[in-house]
Amino acid sequence: MKFFKYQALSNDFAIADEDACEMGFSSLARILCERKKGAGADGLLIFARDKKSVRIFNADGSEADMCGNGLRCCALHALRTTGKFPDALVTAAGSIETRLICRSPFVCALNLGRPIFSDLPDGAGGEGCRAVALNTGAPHIVVADCGLACAESLWRRNKDSFNVDWVQIKKDGVLKIVTFERGVGRTAACGTGAAAAFAASRRVLGFSDLTAKVSAEGGDTEVYEENGNIWIAGEARFVYDGNFCADDFC
Repeated sequence: MKFFKYQALSNDFAIADEDACEMGFSSLARILCERKKGAGADGLLIFARDKKSVRIFNADGSEADMCGNGLRCCALHALRTTGKFPDALVTAAGSIETRLICRSPFVCALNLGRPIFSDLPDGAGGEGCRAVALNTGAPHIVVADCGLACAESLWRRNKDSFNVDWVQIKKDGVLKIVTFERGVGRTAACGTGAAAAFAASRRVLGFSDLTAKVSAEGGDTEVYEENGNIWIAGEARFVYDGNFCADDFC
């Protein structure tokens, strides 16, 4: 089975065409994403060219509804392998509108829609920590006014249900973010997390700009609001392709 390795802001993914897979997707994700025995990746993306659809699997084999950085990688994969940039990609979270900003270096934008705010789980926030629960294609809890250890502790208590994003508004208006992601742990970057940090900062932290640079360990994402919808824009890069033999792991 041929697979393709991509990364967006150091958030890395293996992509496989749906009709080429030789084993169950969850099992394939656990094997292929393993850093020492596999190709190594934060997740596996299963791409169906005819439907322009993407299924997203975390490194632990669990399936996610949406992944912003992963979808940018998949948009680049579609462009590289079909010669056409997709105007939308279908995920478990719905159809995600895309915009091509630059071919080389590749940059595209995704419309994540309107953020959906919800009640916090028990134990989130308190002790001076401000917290917001919302969904930007994936469920997030955004926390501020606390240390990273507090954010990681909150993620460990809710890691099957939420991603947790620690956010800080810098003096220059940049939003600094660290994300602890379901099925992965601390990641270099998270697209839906960048959108969640932007929306939560506008809702409770006094951030009023309609566009922001969200800075993560892996790099920067441009996030902006357009007609009430949250868009994220950033790069994606092809790394290499390879061959996986399922018989070696059966």
